Amino acid sequence: MKNLKYFFLVFVVTISAYYGVYRYFKKSPEPQSVKKFDALNEWEQKGAPDIQLPTGQSIKELNGRAFIIHFWASWCGPCVEELPSLVKLARQFPKDLIITAISLDSSHQEMELFLKEQKLQSLSNFIFVHDQEQIIRKNYLINKIPESFILDRNFRLKKRIIGNIDWATQESFDFFQTLFSSPE
Repeated sequence: MKNLKYFFLVFVVTISAYYGVYRYFKKSPEPQSVKKFDALNEWEQKGAPDIQLPTGQSIKELNGRAFIIHFWASWCGPCVEELPSLVKLARQFPKDLIITAISLDSSHQEMELFLKEQKLQSLSNFIFVHDQEQIIRKNYLINKIPESFILDRNFRLKKRIIGNIDWATQESFDFFQTLFSSPE
């Protein structure tokens, strides 16, 4: 009789475990990392998602140049540290590169106040955009900042950078010079 109870208990535990694992894997959504990987592959081939600028213009309409889509916020220390080197990069390549800095600050005023305090302003090729509704962030599957996407003249992904870097180095300038001169 003890063996029968033991057998029954093992049977119930095994079935319960199997059912729980089955339900977990059957219903669990596709992991975010898989979605992002698939999206990045698609962006390399077909181009990254378009972005509407505050002027109403589509960023893809500014064709003929390479792009950096950069996600940041004024409360993010590494983001703040990185911005001056992005400005230097923009000044180095005013005719060949457009940098769109997408702010994830909680309000447009918060972003504007920070830019004013830091004496940062939009250049003709460095545009600050506030993503109020988080639509751009969601389209680019952003979970952490800073994160940047380097796109060629056809808006195809060439490089993704997670974390802050110094954009104003000779290595960086050489990379962009090569990107500008490559036939597409």
